[in-house]
Amino acid sequence: MTERGSGSVRRIALYSDVHGNLAALESVLEDMEARGVSERYCLGDLVGYGPRPVEVVERIRDLGDPVAQGNYDRAISEHDASPGSRYESARETLDGAESYAYTVSSLCSEHVDFLGRLAAEVVLDADGVRILLCHGSPRRMIEVVDADTPPASLAAHIQEAGVDVVCCGHVHVPFHRSMPTESSVLHWVNAGSVGRPRDGDPRAAWVELVLGTHEEVLAAAPMDIACRRAGCTDVWISTITHRVAYDVEPVIHDMIAVGLPPTLAAGLRSGLEEHAWEALMAERAAHDAEETASQDPVRAEYLLQTCGHDGESCTCAIDDRIASYESLARLFRDDVSGVVVAIRHLRTAMRSCRVSRNVDEQAIREAFGDADRAVRTGEGRRAFLEERRRLFGGESRFDPFSNVLSPDESTYVSADPDTCVVVLGLTYREGRFTSPVIGGIERGMGDIATELSYMGHCLRMAAAGDPAAAVRARRFFIEHLSTWAVLFAVVVAREARDPVMRYAGLALDKFLTCEAATFRHSVPSHCGARSRGLRD
Repeated sequence: MTERGSGSVRRIALYSDVHGNLAALESVLEDMEARGVSERYCLGDLVGYGPRPVEVVERIRDLGDPVAQGNYDRAISEHDASPGSRYESARETLDGAESYAYTVSSLCSEHVDFLGRLAAEVVLDADGVRILLCHGSPRRMIEVVDADTPPASLAAHIQEAGVDVVCCGHVHVPFHRSMPTESSVLHWVNAGSVGRPRDGDPRAAWVELVLGTHEEVLAAAPMDIACRRAGCTDVWISTITHRVAYDVEPVIHDMIAVGLPPTLAAGLRSGLEEHAWEALMAERAAHDAEETASQDPVRAEYLLQTCGHDGESCTCAIDDRIASYESLARLFRDDVSGVVVAIRHLRTAMRSCRVSRNVDEQAIREAFGDADRAVRTGEGRRAFLEERRRLFGGESRFDPFSNVLSPDESTYVSADPDTCVVVLGLTYREGRFTSPVIGGIERGMGDIATELSYMGHCLRMAAAGDPAAAVRARRFFIEHLSTWAVLFAVVVAREARDPVMRYAGLALDKFLTCEAATFRHSVPSHCGARSRGLRD
């Protein structure tokens, strides 16, 4: 830590929410060096959303900068089902789920351990000024405290923390507020976002905290109207928000190349929330989709992943989708004889799934061949049953709210399992669904097989002419399956030793990616029974 001497200015670089964007991080570090600011602190969320989580973790680790843990960092290290982010639209929810699964699958135990060791907060002292560095707020790592938060609320946060200044990130928008009280002056500083700004400016952001005498601080940062003394001291604080331009196009194309959704990638161009970008993309599509696609490879990928509806019809083969959900459910719950049939049915049903850059098609083909051969031998069937017990803690005890893998392995758990179970129960009753009992086993409401069966049930009702069922299917996928099943699939495919379970994980990952693209863009009322087997 650098202490401010008499008559000298202390300059502190604050940066936050890198989110796997290595190019943006490097541009910010170069800018800090060019400006001569060497005291740096990171306010969390090293990973998530961006294409280079490994490289960002290693770069910041090698820098040795003190880091306050972000909600993404904590979720990865604690094996949570999601980072706890709040999204404004269905598309953002689906994009976030795919991003989280990609991040989890990219990081090894060494990187996860590093994220888990990060401190929830860092405390500094600058000539008697107490400064707390955190991610969301001193109260909660995921709390949203933005520029519109009332001053009284900001002051209450700071006073509860027992400091004079709070510096945070999380909302991806830089700002500085100062609140004079009866006895002191309190400050709240947000460092914005390096890797994914959300204030309409796509340039990477970092904030310079300037501490010194009144004259020194005004000379260094004359534009900050929140400049005031800090606490009860004679030290004054001001901030400078630095914006650093970098080439976002390679990052966007890198995101698409690794399989991240183009709707997520495209937001880097505008520096807007994904739902704002969604409106922009819809407007562009309405005016000139074909011309835009020919000029913009990101837009072309966007169109590739859409459902294909034109307002009158839909390309979704609903009978294939139903068969895929039901076959996948059988792989995770049925007896061996049912699994043998389900493997073949699944391969046929997934014929209408679109090709995605996020899916290794060759690996799936090879895994199917291995699985098909394995279940046709007694030894292979025994190995499959043992593997399913190892991964899921027993054929009748698996519950994703308790364990995705066995209790001895890494687990991804829901933050509030009791509430999730209640919500699932209400959802199933609304959809007139009862979980099938196979082999005398009735699965829990949160079982992967039960949730997949419910999706198949909803689509069957939609194919029979119930438009509300299509809406229920979309809502359930977005609110339940997308928040954990993609991650579940990635973990199963990675951890499975048996060829059948490995195929189940890889196939589920591909199918959910295809379904996410369908539900991300399609209008449920237009996705009728375009069916080979269910239509008259």
